[in-house]
Amino acid sequence: MEIPPATVAERLGLDAEKDIVVVRRRVRYVDDAPFQVADSYFPEDLARGTALMQPKDVSVLSGLLASIGHAQKRLVDEIQIP
Repeated sequence: MEIPPATVAERLGLDAEKDIVVVRRRVRYVDDAPFQVADSYFPEDLARGTALMQPKDVSVLSGLLASIGHAQKRLVDEIQIP
């Protein structure tokens, strides 16, 4: 859990001064070499008491957000090339 960066707070409709987010950070590998870093941010009140709070890989067949009554509406990918 952390205080969201201003851009994340704005996109999630949160107050960057008061609200907290749950962050899921992942590194994906191909042939033992990292090829993707992915961070996902969830409002703490939405994630509280769900598998999103577990510090391990979690997945649900229908989608984790849908399984807790919040079907994903959109996804924003930001690609940075070092």
